[in-house]
Amino acid sequence: MKNNLQVLSSKSLFYFAFLMVIAMPLKAIPWLAPEAGSGIMSKKQTEMSNFLFQENSMFSMESTMAMFMAPTYCQPTTTSASWEYITNVNFAGIDNSTGGTSGINDYTDQIAEVTAGETETLSVTVNADSSDYLSVFIDWNQNGSFSDPGEEYVLATSTSSDGPFTQDITIPTDAVAGDTGMRVIFRFDDAPEPCTSFYFGEIEDYTVRVTNDSEGGGEVGEACFAEDFSDITSGNSTSTSGSSVQWFGNDNFPTVDRAYQAGGAVRLGTGSVTGFIESRNLDEVSGDVSVNIDVKGWTTLENTTLNVSLDGQTENVAYTALMADDFETVTVQFTGVTAGSNLKIETSNRRAFIDNVEIICEDGGEEPGYDCSQSIASNNMENGGFIGGDTNQRLAIDINVNTESTFAI
Repeated sequence: MKNNLQVLSSKSLFYFAFLMVIAMPLKAIPWLAPEAGSGIMSKKQTEMSNFLFQENSMFSMESTMAMFMAPTYCQPTTTSASWEYITNVNFAGIDNSTGGTSGINDYTDQIAEVTAGETETLSVTVNADSSDYLSVFIDWNQNGSFSDPGEEYVLATSTSSDGPFTQDITIPTDAVAGDTGMRVIFRFDDAPEPCTSFYFGEIEDYTVRVTNDSEGGGEVGEACFAEDFSDITSGNSTSTSGSSVQWFGNDNFPTVDRAYQAGGAVRLGTGSVTGFIESRNLDEVSGDVSVNIDVKGWTTLENTTLNVSLDGQTENVAYTALMADDFETVTVQFTGVTAGSNLKIETSNRRAFIDNVEIICEDGGEEPGYDCSQSIASNNMENGGFIGGDTNQRLAIDINVNTESTFAI
């Protein structure tokens, strides 16, 4: 069996679909049928039956099995964890308390379960000394590197505090499904780099398991674009002096005008003029969509609406939250959006803060259909082959049953 059936893989995510068309009861198959007169299977028959047909087995008729393998990563090290070290990591099911151990510490048996498009709170507590830096890296595209844009989360810079340091992490909508790596680095006197060894501090590795229902075709009502501005680590949205540093945009919003850093959010506009941010070409957004935006005003409502534009359509959405309040989520809807359009968010009059921009695509793509029927009575394989392209492959095969009612594999 192992020599004749091979599960072919692509990168870290594997799918194996085992499609069986059997037009006879199990008892008609000699090597799985009970022994004559006994009414029970032999030990060998029972083991084979259990192996083939048990729920969640490799050859289960109940489901398609997905096998997850996390990529391998560079292995930096540290020399001393006597002064700076990590004491707790809490994220999406991980809650790991540790002491100070130098080097790179392998906790990859602990798994955070996340879903693309959803938001999880990351919390890290440390034992700090002074001038310490804390960053978390997550390899969302599973390419074995922590250095791609959007994969570093800076939790603390030049700190002497133990925390906990927290940040809301929105799982990218294009995060690759399966197991991937998360690296937590706490370092003295310099910003962490994922593959660089250093003297004082600690490194801990974990596993993140990503579910992404949009792979292979979008579902109705799923997030097809999201930006949480987590790359903005300075400033705040709670004081009049907390958002004075200009923001020059990021990969999702490369075009900005009078935008300012507000600690995980963006202030648009000044005391006298409006401001805006405009997205990249959104190739993944099309059809009928809803745009959700977290917004709040200044100390008084200098704006009463945001102007939101997409594919030549503009909607004005009202809000009432002020600086001292929590963000208020507003929603605007657009129809017939063309893929590759740009999203623009602009204040109608002076200043407002925005955060967590999300687009929900109401019209998801459809997966191609595959004909797995057997149109004629035959022992020959009529359907089968590799489907799904060169990244997520599935192997569909028929099992032939010959005239003696035995499997021919």
